[in-house]
Amino acid sequence: MFTGLKLCCLSNLLSSGASVAWCGAHVWGVETDRTSHMMYRLIDENHPRYDAELASRHGDAILKTYRRMDEIIGKVVSRLAPEDVLFVLSDHGFHSWRRGFNVNSWLVENGFMALKGGAKHTDRKFLQDVDWSRTKAYALGVGSIYLNVKGREGKGIVGPGKEYGRVVRDLADKLREVVDPATGQRVVDEVYIAEETWSGERIAEAQDLQVGLAPGYRVSSATPLGGAPKGLFEDNMKKWSGDHATSQTAITEGILFSNRSIAEKKVSILDLAPTILGLLDVPIPGGYDGKSLTIGAPRAASGNDAGAM
Repeated sequence: MFTGLKLCCLSNLLSSGASVAWCGAHVWGVETDRTSHMMYRLIDENHPRYDAELASRHGDAILKTYRRMDEIIGKVVSRLAPEDVLFVLSDHGFHSWRRGFNVNSWLVENGFMALKGGAKHTDRKFLQDVDWSRTKAYALGVGSIYLNVKGREGKGIVGPGKEYGRVVRDLADKLREVVDPATGQRVVDEVYIAEETWSGERIAEAQDLQVGLAPGYRVSSATPLGGAPKGLFEDNMKKWSGDHATSQTAITEGILFSNRSIAEKKVSILDLAPTILGLLDVPIPGGYDGKSLTIGAPRAASGNDAGAM
């Protein structure tokens, strides 16, 4: 495991004593993410690519990966000095990805996008067949929807201001009503509207809407590349069978635990940067959205706190 190598380097650094002057270290462990992406199909019997025989041999792959990470983190904890502070966190959880939602195909079907020649679908990617003179919205990236705005897009037709607001609301309302006919399940749990969700100097560069899909769903493989294939839904027959990128954030939380107590009960990933800067006695920039957490005094490593992010 590459992360194991990195954490072993950190463990050695912690053991080096005064021979190395350092004040902080960051190690990113990617294996839990990648294993979950690829092996989720073997723990979800309802996944279209579930294989009972493979599951009997490799169905514990995700659990084994987490246990291995626990062992490595345990070695690091054993080398911490009393004054050291350790944070272990993940920025998201995971869901099974059973069905793909063709967002651009839905935009075409519902009159928000038009294709050249009046076509209903296309096999070409990267929005090559879009008729921009009749298109109000398009999807690119993982769950992102953009309006074709006058003065922003090269061939925009949606006026800023009131017209923009009407199209955004219409899109959000209709997306929340999407149902997969194969399952009878509502597909879109939430639609995040930019001006209601984000803030900051660069919000103009953000997507106009972001879909938060129900468990079991992700945007199709064609959607991030601007594709609008035939049909609105498809079974996910890929080995890449677990995902989080277009899931509703409220049910896809990551975790945080530490060797110190954390006074706050509600913690956000946005709080980690100002907290770490505070621990290092570095001034916190004024533009940060998060707050500095109240970190307790040193204590025994066995009393770790845990909290959702």
